Amino acid sequence: MRRLTAEHVELHWAVAWGSIIDVAKDLLKHSAKFRNVTFGAAFCQMDPDLIEALVGMSNAQGACRFPKGAYHPQVYLLQVRRRSSSHCREGASRCTVFQDLFAFSRSCRKYGVPLTADFATAYHGGG
Repeated sequence: MRRLTAEHVELHWAVAWGSIIDVAKDLLKHSAKFRNVTFGAAFCQMDPDLIEALVGMSNAQGACRFPKGAYHPQVYLLQVRRRSSSHCREGASRCTVFQDLFAFSRSCRKYGVPLTADFATAYHGGG
């Protein structure tokens, strides 16, 4: 994933949660490539330090406004110019259907809120 993140010009991620691990650190180095990056931010599963690192990044969202159920995707889309590739984890069967996956990534923004300093403070339990 580190190599793919470095090689591609656009990153479209929709993931259930994140933490400050090497993959996330590499992702943050390439934040200018974010197009639609949405992390689940409900149920306090996401690392508060990652939320703080994402504060102010316009194309990063915290998904906490979904109407029912749980926000739990694991979709990592990467694009180079007109070519695309995806990385789907744990046996996802639709990894080659790029149109649907990019549409899904874009649609995840409706569940998200901007990751602001106030949001990060509240997520840490300070507000």
